[in-house]
Amino acid sequence: MDQEETIIDKYIFKLQKKYRQKLEKYIIYPKERWAFTIVVVLLYIIRVTLLGGFYVVSYVFALFVLHLFVQFLTPQGLPDIDEEDDEIGSLPIHSTNSDSQNSASADEDGGQIEKGPLIRSMNEFKFWHKCTVAAVISLFCTFSQLFDLPVFWPFLLGYFFMLLVFTARRQIRHMNKYNYSFFDFFRKSKK
Repeated sequence: MDQEETIIDKYIFKLQKKYRQKLEKYIIYPKERWAFTIVVVLLYIIRVTLLGGFYVVSYVFALFVLHLFVQFLTPQGLPDIDEEDDEIGSLPIHSTNSDSQNSASADEDGGQIEKGPLIRSMNEFKFWHKCTVAAVISLFCTFSQLFDLPVFWPFLLGYFFMLLVFTARRQIRHMNKYNYSFFDFFRKSKK
């Protein structure tokens, strides 16, 4: 049985390697990648509209993309918003001074050194890949009646917008606390 498992593992590894190689060819074509994703999402929207169902699949897809977008906007090296929520009721283990860590630092002469561009915790390619995979999976879920759960869709829509507003407020609070903005990702470092 170990022999069969190693053969299956080798086959899976070969498939993963081929998939990664094919995927890496598209790194240099961001416009074409996003155009493909938009086409898949539009196909999904058209299919859901024509079928008049699959509201739970749409809800989960939208929440997943929202979560990916928040990860895409959060700089690398800062604590996640979710991790901060866990720390609200706990005592601090060590003291941190977020203002001194995130503001521009002073050099030996007392002048200010300009901050460079921020690095995202999730790069654009991973963001695109996960969004595309989620859209394709959502599209395939519409081919099975198993995923067409009977729900009152206005409740899901209202709850999604409530979560959207709540998440946006948390992200803005996180940006203010750690002194960064969305536009800091595009800032050029001065040399």
